[in-house]
Amino acid sequence: MPGGGVNKENIKFILENTDAQEIHGSFKKVKDEAKDESSEIILSEKNIPLYVTDEDVVAEIVNILKTV
Repeated sequence: MPGGGVNKENIKFILENTDAQEIHGSFKKVKDEAKDESSEIILSEKNIPLYVTDEDVVAEIVNILKTV
């Protein structure tokens, strides 16, 4: 199952040129930080970004998959 590096630019090529029936991807983006000091939780002393799934990219991927 293809996984690392799969993105909206190469997913169609991967599926059309391999025998892959499934793919894996996080399709992530850095989460926009809403600064609410009263609910802030510090997970680390380091300034490490928090990643979340990018819903817009997932929607684009779904549309691409419909054409393969």
